[in-house]
Amino acid sequence: MPKNREQIVELALRELRLLSVDENADSDQIVYVGDKADLAYAEFLAGHLAVTWTLDEVPDSVAGPFSMLVASDVAAHYNVPSPSRSRALGRIMTVLRPDDREDSRDLDGDGTISDDEADAAARAAFY
Repeated sequence: MPKNREQIVELALRELRLLSVDENADSDQIVYVGDKADLAYAEFLAGHLAVTWTLDEVPDSVAGPFSMLVASDVAAHYNVPSPSRSRALGRIMTVLRPDDREDSRDLDGDGTISDDEADAAARAAFY
C-alpha cells in the first residue's frame, strides 16, 4: 500500500529513533521534515530519473529507502547520528534502475545454460 508524505515523514523520524511505533509526528516535525522530503523528491526530478510516483503515493519498494534518505537530510537538525545517504541512494537506484541486462551466459545459443556455461560465466565475473 503506497505511503503518503506524512507517513514518509514518520518513517524518517522512526529511522532516527525520534518517534516510537505508536507515536505520530507533531506539526512542526511534519512541516520541517516534509519540506526536506519535498527537496529530496525535487532532486530526483531534476536528475532526470524515471520517477513515476509522487510524494502523495510513494510505492512500498521506495518508501523505506526514501525515508532513510530524508532521515539522513534531517539528522543534523535533530542532533542525532545520520543514516548513510549513499546507502539510501543506492537502494533507491536499485528500484529506479533495475538490472535489465540480457543474460549472456548461454554461450552456444541453444537456449539453455549448461553447468560449463555457468562455470565460465562465474569465472568471467571474477575478472
